[in-house]
Amino acid sequence: MSLDISITAKREVEIFEANITYNLSDMYYKCIDKKRGFKKLDNMKCKEALPIINNAITDMLNNANEYRKLNPRNGWGSYEGLLTKLQEMRNCCESNPDGIINIS
Repeated sequence: MSLDISITAKREVEIFEANITYNLSDMYYKCIDKKRGFKKLDNMKCKEALPIINNAITDMLNNANEYRKLNPRNGWGSYEGLLTKLQEMRNCCESNPDGIINIS
């Protein structure tokens, strides 16, 4: 005869991290939200943010030349880099719909 003993705990684990330079702000304000940019997604559940992220990706793909014109002259950040980060963010949100997005 024996006893099985276990302890479980829910822990917050960061599953996505990106640092987006402010040099790309013209792009992310344009594709995400004209007034708030990425801050629109702050404290939003991934499943609620997915339509916004998908629309941003679609807009960037459909208007690539327009977005490339917004590439920073100083070389810090690029259209391709922002698009890649948005796609990675989308993939993470699709896999973790109850995840919470934090923007700081």
